[in-house]
Amino acid sequence: MIKGIFLLDKLTEGKIKRVLSLRANAVFIGYRNLNQKLIKLLKNYGLKIHTEIGIFVGEEWWEKYPDSRPVDKNGKLIDKIGWYAGVCPNHRGVRREKLELIKSIIDNYPVDGIWLDFIRYPCHWEEVRSKNIAEYCFCQGCLKKFKKDGGVKSEGLKWTQWKCNQITNFVGEARRLIDQSGKNIKLGMFSVPWRKNDFGGAITKIISQNFKSLAKYIDVFSPMVYQKMCGQKTAWIHKIVAYMKKITHRQILPIIQTEDKPTKLAVKEFADEFNQALKFPSEGVIVFFLEDLLKNSDKLRIVKETFQ
Repeated sequence: MIKGIFLLDKLTEGKIKRVLSLRANAVFIGYRNLNQKLIKLLKNYGLKIHTEIGIFVGEEWWEKYPDSRPVDKNGKLIDKIGWYAGVCPNHRGVRREKLELIKSIIDNYPVDGIWLDFIRYPCHWEEVRSKNIAEYCFCQGCLKKFKKDGGVKSEGLKWTQWKCNQITNFVGEARRLIDQSGKNIKLGMFSVPWRKNDFGGAITKIISQNFKSLAKYIDVFSPMVYQKMCGQKTAWIHKIVAYMKKITHRQILPIIQTEDKPTKLAVKEFADEFNQALKFPSEGVIVFFLEDLLKNSDKLRIVKETFQ
């Protein structure tokens, strides 16, 4: 069983000791916090190290490439939603630099896995409660590429399939970089926890994640089953895990929340998150995130008892 802890901030020796005390066997950390010395220490303790890379996200891309800011069907530029700033998945500069980053990590860090995050079309999915979801991206770059690829009208099934292909093709390029390296690195992705018919088929129409196609390249799917944030009951977690296994036939490693968002996450509810996430056919669980866990001794206790 994979017993993973996500570290949101900088990796330190102190945090490594806390991870070990929780009986975890895997660490997930953002690529900006990779550290050669501490990765070596993690491996000496027998821990697996996986890095997370946010792909089509970040206001810094709007600043560097103004034309990477997504456009809706009415020609309106996307706004930031809190911290979230979506990026056009077809921007050549962004795609090129993200693939270069992935290659650099493969070449320079002894990681066991690379998990793609924000590998989707723009949507602040955690707050979605209805079918009325803004769709992106209708920028000139997207429309020209769609036409070049044989598209005619930017709506309907062909448009949706084309959008999904853009995401799948990027994942395929990441897979190719790993395969060419000859290294034993798993490719994972943090997937949006929606089923085929949720919100009127938004997983493909809006998010553009076609799980069957992505399964050609992804080793492990990690659905972001943040039930509290999504206004769901804990039983929903296992339903998503079972659905993802049925669709992809790949390893399913769900990631669960620790935070009190949008309302307080009771200790008993947190414990049930674990139970639901670990039910067959799950391969384990990722707990998001250590720094929040350290604020609550009861939640820490539950993680340690469960992992033991």
